[in-house]
Amino acid sequence: MKIIYYSLFLLLIIFVQACSPTQQTTQSVQESDSTSNNFPSWYNSNGVNADSLSFMAAATTISGDSLNASLTAEKEARMLLEKFIGDKVENIRMELILEGDRSMEEESFIFALRNAHQRIEELSVLDQVAVRKEEEGYRGFAMAVIDRNRIVTILDESLNEFSGQLNKIKEAAGFSEIAIL
Repeated sequence: MKIIYYSLFLLLIIFVQACSPTQQTTQSVQESDSTSNNFPSWYNSNGVNADSLSFMAAATTISGDSLNASLTAEKEARMLLEKFIGDKVENIRMELILEGDRSMEEESFIFALRNAHQRIEELSVLDQVAVRKEEEGYRGFAMAVIDRNRIVTILDESLNEFSGQLNKIKEAAGFSEIAIL
């Protein structure tokens, strides 16, 4: 019986080892040094940036092949946008709850709001992409962009059943940081 348990344990260790990554495949934008000559001129390591019309997020990743490096960087840039904008909207929702608005705590509203956050990631546009060969493999760079007006459209479409809550979010002081109304 001990042999069976020992064999199963050994197989589990081999399986876990085989599934473990051999190298780190992503690198946080904050850890990158944008002063390197190997970085594209458009790359900005400050995370999410904004101008009067849109939000932009740049990301970089490292992988053993160039396609994976660029695709992972694109996904990371889109996720940075979604997280940044989602956090802003969530902060507004929490402020409204603290002010006594219990409608912001409804499960169905929160679920619809999370779906809107996901749509921001899905509907952001890939603006720039580049891949550079480095000693450790390939470094992918990507910049995703989403228009401020597009954010409002996504919220309107995703929260059309919750017009009361959506209007309260739009009327909140912090919403002007997100969208052009």
